[in-house]
Amino acid sequence: MPRINTHASFSLEYSLLHKGYNFVAGVDEVGRGCLAGPLVSAIVVVSEESQFIPGVKDSKLLSATLRDKFDEIIRNTVVSFGIGVVPNHELDDLGINGATRVSMQRAYDQLSQKPDIVLVDGKNISSPHFPGVQITAGDRKHFVISAASVIAKVYRDQLMTELADKFPGYDFENNVGYGTKRHYDAINSIGICELHRKSFSPIKQLVGWEKHYDNKS
Repeated sequence: MPRINTHASFSLEYSLLHKGYNFVAGVDEVGRGCLAGPLVSAIVVVSEESQFIPGVKDSKLLSATLRDKFDEIIRNTVVSFGIGVVPNHELDDLGINGATRVSMQRAYDQLSQKPDIVLVDGKNISSPHFPGVQITAGDRKHFVISAASVIAKVYRDQLMTELADKFPGYDFENNVGYGTKRHYDAINSIGICELHRKSFSPIKQLVGWEKHYDNKS
C-alpha cells in the first residue's frame, strides 16, 4: 500500500498565493458522525508562507494536548478565522449535508478578511456563496484545511465537555457525542436528551423520526 502523508503541506497555498490570490482559506467540519451535539465548521485565512505552522495536520491525527496547543497558535497566526455552528435540532431539519453547507457558510460569514479562494474538505460539500474548490481528504493534505479542522475540533470538544454537566450520564465529556458503547448504554437505560439528533440511527427508530432530505451538493 502507498504511504499516506499525514503531515499537512503548504505547497498548494504557496502556489495559489504566487499566482495572484492574495488570501487563501481552508474550511472543514467536525461532528458529522456524532449522535448528539452540534455540527461545527471552521475556516482559516492565510496570506503568506510565514503563516505556515509545521506539525499541524488533520485534527483526528493529533492528541488533545497538541490540538489545544496548535489551536492557540493558529488563532494568533492566521489572517482571520471563523466558526460556524448548526445545533442538533437544526441539523435534523436540514439533513447532514445541508447542515454542513450552512455551518461552513456561517464560519465564512464571520471572517474579518474574506479570501479569494477557499479549499473545501470533501467532494460532496459546496456553498454557492464563496469561491470554493472541493478536495477529497483535504484535511490530510493542505495546511489551511488542517488548521481549520483543529479550530473546529477544539471548539466542539470544549462545548460538549461543558454540556456534559447539563446532560449527565452520557459521558459527553469523553465521547463528545460519538456513539461509544457507554453512550449507547446510556441511551438504552435513560433515554435520549435534548442534544441527541433525532434523524440519526438508532435514535430515529426510538422516536419514530421520518423526514426526506434533498442533500445534493
